[in-house]
Amino acid sequence: ITALEIVKSTDACQQAIRYGQGLQDALNDLFKEEGISWISYGTFGGFHVFLNPEQIDTTPEEIESTQFDYGTLRGAVSGSLVMKLRVGLLLHGVDIQPWPGGVVSATHTDEDRARTVDAFRQTIGMLKEEGGLS
Repeated sequence: ITALEIVKSTDACQQAIRYGQGLQDALNDLFKEEGISWISYGTFGGFHVFLNPEQIDTTPEEIESTQFDYGTLRGAVSGSLVMKLRVGLLLHGVDIQPWPGGVVSATHTDEDRARTVDAFRQTIGMLKEEGGLS
C-alpha cells in the first residue's frame, strides 16, 4: 500500500486540518492571555505566527484573505526576535520553521498541541523577562 493510497482511503488530510485549526486557536488564546498582538493563522498543512510588530488590529481570517501584503506580514519583523523565538521553542522541545510557523500532519496528537502551546508560553515568558516583548 502506498502513501497516496493511505491518504485517499483515510481522513488523514481532514485530521491534519483539524489539528492545525486547533493549534491555531490554542495559540491565539495563549497570545490573548499573554497580552501580545501575535496571531496564528494558516491553512491545510501548516500554521504561521504573525508577530505583528506594528500592532495591527486584525484577525486570522483577514490575514488569510490576503488583505495584507508580504511587507506587512514579514517585512518589519525583527530577525533577532524570530531567532529568539525559534531558539526558545527549541529549548522547550518544539521545532518550528524560521518564518515562524510549522508543518502539521495527521500524526500530531493532542499531546503535541499542548506541548507546542506550552513551549510558546514558556518562550514568551522568557522574551518578556528579557524585555524583548511588551
